[in-house]
Amino acid sequence: MRLQSLLADHAEFTAEVSVLAHAAAKLEDIQFRSVRLDNQIPAFVEPLTGSFALSPGAFLALPPVRITLYFADLPSATRLQSMLDESSVKLTGEVRAEMHLSLLGKIAVLDLHPTAVLILNQDVPLRRESVDTTTQLGVGLLALAQKAIGASTSLLSQLSGTSVTAGRSDAEARRYASSIVLVRTTYRMRGRSSEVHQCERLGFWVRAHDVLIPEESLEPWAFSAEAANIGGKVDKASVEISVQSLRGTPDQRYSAAPAPWIRSKGDFTIARRGTPTRNRLVAANRKVISVLEEGSSGNFAVLHFDHATGNALARSEDMMPAEDNLLILQRQSGGGLPLRSLLVTSRGSEAIGLSRPLDESTFGSPAISGRGAVVGLVVAEGTVIPISSLPLD
Repeated sequence: MRLQSLLADHAEFTAEVSVLAHAAAKLEDIQFRSVRLDNQIPAFVEPLTGSFALSPGAFLALPPVRITLYFADLPSATRLQSMLDESSVKLTGEVRAEMHLSLLGKIAVLDLHPTAVLILNQDVPLRRESVDTTTQLGVGLLALAQKAIGASTSLLSQLSGTSVTAGRSDAEARRYASSIVLVRTTYRMRGRSSEVHQCERLGFWVRAHDVLIPEESLEPWAFSAEAANIGGKVDKASVEISVQSLRGTPDQRYSAAPAPWIRSKGDFTIARRGTPTRNRLVAANRKVISVLEEGSSGNFAVLHFDHATGNALARSEDMMPAEDNLLILQRQSGGGLPLRSLLVTSRGSEAIGLSRPLDESTFGSPAISGRGAVVGLVVAEGTVIPISSLPLD
């Protein structure tokens, strides 16, 4: 990887990518999903368009890919500097591509139009000498300025077109915190280690007794290509879903929030579930796996609470105008702010497009228009389901 430039609200990297093929095939429209650096920093990789021919046992060098890190997503300004100092970064995520095989290959995977998936989990060199002096100076100044103004005010917020924790962002987080919940799902996989897996998503009250969430919160393993590729089965007895109110003030820690509602205790029931699209994917060694699509319009569910009530958000039935600013809420793990907010510009009116991709810390957030009404549910990096399309009434 090489740091190319520092812009107003993000840093741009380029990366060299090569593929070792096990069979003759042709790849098209390569997409990168859920990419993270050091398991915590979301990175957004532009897709590669075109056609790429693979030969068995040979490496194919793909065109350089561009990777974007938004300052609003960095845990601190100094993290960018430390990545350069360490000269290496761990990259995780997955790659998907349309795959064209021979007739025999198609028969082997039982699919005429297969999609290939590759799980990423590797250390990538980031050489200091490959970064030009001007860019290094920019990173250093950014870190020094962050230290000078202290942790209470984010320089990154001031530099970017996306508000994070300063000024209006704090006020908006406080305004909507009483309507937002944190959904935490824990589970174990059978036949493997006793490791507890955890999925956290947001949700929000749409009626006094009902909360809207991504359906991914109910069965996160069903949306994971990595889990499907491993082949383990979930231990259903280990699954627990809790819903935590975030109605406290933004500077409270999660531990200071009210006790969560627990599904196994009967605190809530699943009142409605969507039907996410199911994808058949071809993993390593032509293993065929099946996963649900988080970017599907069916990725939603409604939880019903008999004995608890929440502050329902107003909903908009109107089509959102283009170029409107949307408020997106983002969960914060650990101490500090339970929520912070992002201002993201809408693109297009027929579907809710966004001026920048979003990472999983926003999944389940309402997309709130400038008029203060919910226009959509965030479910994936580039997907917001219009609230008017969901059967909530």
